[in-house]
Amino acid sequence: LLPGPFCLLPLHEVAHSSDSRWHGVSSFGYSGTITHLLLLWPRAAAQLLVCPPRSTPFLSRSSFAWRGDMHHPFLRSQRSVDAGCVTFECSRERMRSLMADHIVQGRVVLPAAAYLEIARALLSLLHSGSAEATMLGTTVFSKPLILDSCVSEVTCTMSSSGGFSVCSLSESDNSTHCTSDQAKFAAKACVPLDIARYRVQASRPGHLEQLYNVLHLSGLQYGPDFRRLMFAWTCGRNTISLLRPRADSHGMDVNPADLDAALQLIPITGTFRVQQEPHLPFALDQAWLSRGGTGSQWAVRAKQSHITALHAFNTLSFATFLLL
Repeated sequence: LLPGPFCLLPLHEVAHSSDSRWHGVSSFGYSGTITHLLLLWPRAAAQLLVCPPRSTPFLSRSSFAWRGDMHHPFLRSQRSVDAGCVTFECSRERMRSLMADHIVQGRVVLPAAAYLEIARALLSLLHSGSAEATMLGTTVFSKPLILDSCVSEVTCTMSSSGGFSVCSLSESDNSTHCTSDQAKFAAKACVPLDIARYRVQASRPGHLEQLYNVLHLSGLQYGPDFRRLMFAWTCGRNTISLLRPRADSHGMDVNPADLDAALQLIPITGTFRVQQEPHLPFALDQAWLSRGGTGSQWAVRAKQSHITALHAFNTLSFATFLLL
């Protein structure tokens, strides 16, 4: 309760003396919060508050750029601009909250797909762009970002040439977790895969319960939000999976959990070793992220020669990356 005097609000009309003015303000919130404010002004003081009449206000039409990406859950505020590099502070609390089900060896770790979404959001914010797709060049993940109390702050930086990096400051050191040589708007959005063709070719069902048991033994203890695979089918070295419906994208065009689901398809048809530590560093050759939408969501793992292409998309959005 706020400090100050308390009063009882009348339940019926009450006559007030002529030497005072009563004012009441009531606020009703959607969550059920009800607030009442009762103000009593003596007439002598109220007369001093009377403002002189004003002329008709002058109105002019103006336009302002939308800065919707500032409300991206991973970005908090701009920190600095130095030698053509812009640095933003990331919200460690929101990262941990939204990525809480991405658990590696018992610790909440920021997934690789989250770095790609941070780059897309930062590029869109800096250039006030509404491009259909964002493309990243060679991206290297050098060190896991463990979202615990030891990390005091997380920052992301983009240079004028498009270079991108994510760093953290902890009690012991300053670490770089992800770097990309270029992030830019793509000339055109990627064309989504022909899902019907993949579905017809992939007729052998994948065993998802066995898959998650293997992942758990490897140290990837996925929680419910990162167990996105609902049904899976395989054909040769290709795998396709229908993802569980998502009610809320949490303000992200491409949710990292959806793109991470494509990574989870690798053990179904490929060799997978049980490891006790995260396999880092690793790199992506290229990545594309298109704007989000609604509809059925799919994840596809396509193996061609020595390149593995991972895709996550729905009827209006598309994301893909190539593994070296």
